[in-house]
Amino acid sequence: ACVHIIPELPRLIDLCRPEEEQSLLVSHVCKMVLEYAVDNDQQKVLVNAKALCQALRTVIEGQNPLDTTKYCADSLLALARCFDEARATFLDLAKTVHHKCSQLLQAESLGGRMEEFRPLVRRFMMLSNRGIDMSFGSMPMLDRMIELLGGRADWLRQKKVDEAAVDEAAAAAENPAGAEEGGSSSSTKRKRLEEDGPADVLDARLALQLLEAASTSVMWHVRMSFWVENQGAVSEEGRSAAEKQVSEMLQGFGELPALRVELPRTVSRLRDVCCRLIESDQSAHV
Repeated sequence: ACVHIIPELPRLIDLCRPEEEQSLLVSHVCKMVLEYAVDNDQQKVLVNAKALCQALRTVIEGQNPLDTTKYCADSLLALARCFDEARATFLDLAKTVHHKCSQLLQAESLGGRMEEFRPLVRRFMMLSNRGIDMSFGSMPMLDRMIELLGGRADWLRQKKVDEAAVDEAAAAAENPAGAEEGGSSSSTKRKRLEEDGPADVLDARLALQLLEAASTSVMWHVRMSFWVENQGAVSEEGRSAAEKQVSEMLQGFGELPALRVELPRTVSRLRDVCCRLIESDQSAHV
């Protein structure tokens, strides 16, 4: 299967990409045969790694079902175990997704671009769960995520206050003070508050995704900081080597000393926004 299928994968991926079901099937087959080839020392059948990497990246960056994207990402990671081209493609893909997410997060108003933001957040999380810190240690990106989550919590809290006020007014109108027994009472129809918030407020699904993205990024930062400290406890050489590797992981988007200084504050802010969401969010999933 490896000998006959793998050389044809770039063409098959491009050919099946317009058809959602066929693309899903081909991407799954691609993942299986590539992982088998890498695990069983059959890399020699990969005749054109560059073309295959490009085909996989095109699918990952496209508007495809999440399972298809995951299979292609796993295929690219399998290739990265053997080919520098695949490693470079995966890293460049991650940096591109990071840049796009960062640009949208920094926009003054995200409201009109939510539909553009959704697939990016899904891609961000999918790559984060495959061995890379997609925030690249960027504290401004993480702060903005937490700020957006806080905006949802604030809106929901105010929504509860407004609904309580409407209920109170309706109850007062139906049971006016001093009315004689048996007298007619006025009734008012409760004003139905909109379920959807303002354009800049995250909906439940996007809030859940962004909460996962922020939590995963924080965990990456904790792991990196702990690893450096753990290696430093062994020897100074170990600390230097660990700091160098972490710096390579951050790719210039962040710096380890600044990350370690900001980490306690970031953890505190994330904990605070989680508490506010638990208190006010009506979505059981969030």
